[in-house]
Amino acid sequence: MRNKYGLLIIIMIFLLAGLGLNILNKFYTVGYIYDLLFKREFAVNPRVEIDPEKKYTVRIWYYPVYRTTEMAQGEKSYFQEIARGIQEKYPNIQLKIRELNFLDGHQELLESIKKGEPPDIYWNISGDSLLDQELQLPVDPYITEQQDGFFTVNWEEINRDNHLWALPFLIQEQYWVTNEDDNVFQASSRFIKSISALDTARLALNTADETLLRQLLTLKGLKEISLEGGDVDEDTYKILIEVYKIMHSMREKGVFVSSSKNIDDDFLKNFFSKKPVLIGPVNPYLACFLSENTNGHRVMLDNLIKEYSLTILRQKDYQGHDHSKAVMLTALHMVTSGTEMITEILPLKAAYQRDSAEKREYVKLLEISPEDREYWREVILPAWQDFWQKDLLPVEVMDKIK
Repeated sequence: MRNKYGLLIIIMIFLLAGLGLNILNKFYTVGYIYDLLFKREFAVNPRVEIDPEKKYTVRIWYYPVYRTTEMAQGEKSYFQEIARGIQEKYPNIQLKIRELNFLDGHQELLESIKKGEPPDIYWNISGDSLLDQELQLPVDPYITEQQDGFFTVNWEEINRDNHLWALPFLIQEQYWVTNEDDNVFQASSRFIKSISALDTARLALNTADETLLRQLLTLKGLKEISLEGGDVDEDTYKILIEVYKIMHSMREKGVFVSSSKNIDDDFLKNFFSKKPVLIGPVNPYLACFLSENTNGHRVMLDNLIKEYSLTILRQKDYQGHDHSKAVMLTALHMVTSGTEMITEILPLKAAYQRDSAEKREYVKLLEISPEDREYWREVILPAWQDFWQKDLLPVEVMDKIK
C-alpha cells in the first residue's frame, strides 16, 4: 500500500512539473531563462507582446541607397510605404527616420552606442553582423515562422551560444564588371585562378575599398580573422601572404591598367574607350552606374555574397521587452514587405523570400568581429594600403602584420 501511494506521488510530481513547464513556456523561452539564469547576462524575452494601449516610437537610421539612381528621393517613398504597412498592422507603432551620410555615419552610430543611446534599427551596410554585443539584440529568438524564408541563414548553427546577430535584409552577389563582349572569365568557376592567368594590362582595382581584400581572403578560404598573442594566427597568416603573393605576381606581370586607388572618371576611361578592362570591386552604386551607361558584363566571384542587414539595438536605459518586440515587428515588416522597391532599382536581392525558391548555397563575405576590428583597422588595412602605395614585397608587408 505504501509503495502504491509513493508511485502516485511520483506521478503527481512529474505531472505538476510538466504542467509548470508548459505554463512557464507560455511566458518565457528556454533561451531567455538560460541566458538570464545560467549565463547571467542580459536577455530579451520574445514572448512579451506589445501593449495595444501604449504608443511606441521606433527610431531607424539608414543610408541613402538611391544615391546614384534617378530615384534620388526614393527613400521617402520607401519609408512612407513601410510606415503605411506598420500603421495597418500595428496602429500604436510610429517610426522616426533619420538619414546618415556614408562618410561618417558608421562612426556616428558607434558614438551613439558608446553613449548608450543608439537607434532601435540600424540599416547596416558594413557586412559585419555583430557590431556591439552589449547593446545589440540577437534576432533569432523572434524568428519562428519566417525561418525558411531566410535562405542565407544556416539555422543548424544557431543555438543558445551562437546567435543570429542581425536580420538579413538585402544581399549583393559579388561580381566585377568587364567591357569584353567575349567574356573569357565566365568560363572559369574559380575566380582567383581566372584573374591570376591574366597576362595583359586590363585589370583595374579599387584598392581603397576594403571589400577587395575581404573578397580575396574569403575566396582563398579564410572564414574569420583569428588572433594569437596579439598577432594573427598561423592559418590567417598563410592566407594573407598567399593573397599578397598573387597580387604581387600580377603586379609584376603588369596586368593593372591604373595605379589610381579610387574608381573615378579617369579610372573608368579605359572602360568607356572599349579597351579590354575588368573593374573590381563593384558596389551596388557603381554597378547601377555602369549598367545605365555601359554594356558591361558581370564576372561572378564564385558564389560569394555581401549581406546588408538590420541591426537591432537597445538603449542603456532599457525601454522594456514590449518595446523590443515593437522594434522587431517593425524590422520583420521591413524585411518581408517592400524590398522590391529597392531591388527593382539596385542590383540587390531580398534576403527573405517567401517561396524559398533560392536554393543555391552562398558563401558570405568575410566578417570582422568586434574583438578583431581594432587589429583589422590599425594593422591589416594600413599594411594593405602600404603594399599598393609603396610597392612592397609580400615579405615586407607581412613584417608589418606579424
